[in-house]
Amino acid sequence: FTTFSDAATPKIVAARETTPAPLIVDGEHFICASCLPWLHFTSMTHAEYAVGAAVPALTWGKLQNGVIPVAGRFNHAFVDGLHASRFFALVEEGFSDPERLWQPLTETAPSLLAPAAKKR
Repeated sequence: FTTFSDAATPKIVAARETTPAPLIVDGEHFICASCLPWLHFTSMTHAEYAVGAAVPALTWGKLQNGVIPVAGRFNHAFVDGLHASRFFALVEEGFSDPERLWQPLTETAPSLLAPAAKKR
């Protein structure tokens, strides 16, 4: 642990004293995303910077027993629970049909503000 602590401590101090680089957001279909393929988690707390407070954050983890954990951070000033649930429904659809993930969002998904599509 001493070796790790000696190496990590200066980096932790530097990170605390550093302001993150500004996020460059272009357009309305922007989200911060992380993948933790080696970790199956039950909850996730995303870092929140004042610069990106309006930008949603999404993290997904390791597939285990047919389940991929997904966590999101949304600013309630911009997103209601209804919109978040529609977003996660689209995420679920994307994971169930991965080829769709490579298509532009406008071609594959209805607007999150539109009423949910009815299942057939």
